[in-house]
This record gives sequence, structure tokens and C-alpha cells, in this order.
Amino acid sequence: MHLLNATGLDVTADYPDLTPPTGLLPQIQAVLDGEIITPDPTGRPSIERLQQRMSLHHPRAVAHAAHQYPARLVIYDVLHLWQPVLHQSYTARRALLDDLPLNADRLLVPAAWPSMATEEALHHALQECFDGITAKRLTSPYLPGWRSRDWINLKNNTGMGDVHTEAGEPQSG
Repeated sequence: MHLLNATGLDVTADYPDLTPPTGLLPQIQAVLDGEIITPDPTGRPSIERLQQRMSLHHPRAVAHAAHQYPARLVIYDVLHLWQPVLHQSYTARRALLDDLPLNADRLLVPAAWPSMATEEALHHALQECFDGITAKRLTSPYLPGWRSRDWINLKNNTGMGDVHTEAGEPQSG
């Protein structure tokens, strides 16, 4: 398994707690879209805890931070599964993602609510400690690096129920 950041830099060595031991996950040729989070003691993703890890590269510092601020990999989408699947609909890609054996201790595939109203889905996401959702048109392909009205980011900016809406690049599920 290799972890690449948004600019394509390999950060696998910076997150040894996310690299599964040999045999933990089957050998799958896949490219997945997700993000690394470092939950606080209540389970909420913490940008402050993640920032404590992002700039570390020395193996001893990385190992200490991995123990102090364990990371999780939240996986939102499939881009490649033995072959490219970018052109497939979100519904088809989500079915592929749901079928992957990714339920390891440090891997998380958040729930999808395709039949819910956007406001209801956002409410459920906030209850599960996420700060927002990306509402995806079920028929939309994956368009890396493109802004599209097919994927709308909804964020809870204040923590008090106020929602900010923006069309954005595919970033989260």
C-alpha cells in the first residue's frame, strides 16, 4: 500500500500506523480516494492533531507521533480497481468500494445515504463526527481536478448547524 498526498508525494513512511502488516489486506490493485484523519479522544477528526504529524519525517519522530496521534484512513471513492473505473457512475463506484474488504482497524469507509435528502445526510454525517459531506449526483463520473456541479461540498462551519455550500473538486464522500 502506498499513500500519496494531493500533490502526488508519497507519504507512506510518514504514516506507518496506516500501512497494514503483510497479509492483513488482500493484494488488490486499486487506487482509492480518501483522506487521513487523526481523531481526538471523542472520535472527531482533529486538524490540530493531524498538523502535529504532517511535517514529521524523521523515523523516530514519526513513530512517536503515530503512537501519540494515531491516524485513520477515510476512504471515499474508487478510481481504479484492476482497471480504471473513473468513467463509471458514483453508484457503481460506491458498490465496488462497499465490496472491498477494507474493514481494518485504521480504515474507514463512511456511510453513504443515496436516498436521503441532503440536509438529513448532513445531519447523520455530523452525528458520526464528520464536519460535512459531499453530495454527489449518483450518475456522476469521477472527474479528478475538475470543479463540477455534480459534487457539492456541504460543510458545517460553525459547529452550530450553519451549513456552507460550495461546488468543489471531489475531495470527500
